[in-house]
Amino acid sequence: MDEIEEILASKRAIRVLGIVAEYGELSITELARKAGIDHSVADKIVKQLVGFGLLCEEYHERNRLIKPIFKSCRINFVREQGMETQVIQ
Repeated sequence: MDEIEEILASKRAIRVLGIVAEYGELSITELARKAGIDHSVADKIVKQLVGFGLLCEEYHERNRLIKPIFKSCRINFVREQGMETQVIQ
C-alpha cells in the first residue's frame, strides 16, 4: 500500500476531505472542530493531503486557511485489484 492509499484509508482523512469539500475554505481550528478531532491530528492530516496535492494552505496574517484544490475526488475499492483514486482538478 503506498502513502496516498494509507492516508485515504483513514476515516479521519476522509472526514477532513469531506468537510473541506463541503465548506470550501476554513481555518485549521474550524476544520478540527467540525471533524471532531484534535488540532494536532488535523494539522498532520492536512499536511499530508497538501503534500499529495489535494488541499492547499493560505496564510492571512495569523490565520491558516485550508482549501480544496480538487473539483472532484473519487476513491474506488475494486475487489481483487485494490484501491483506485481519481482526482479531477
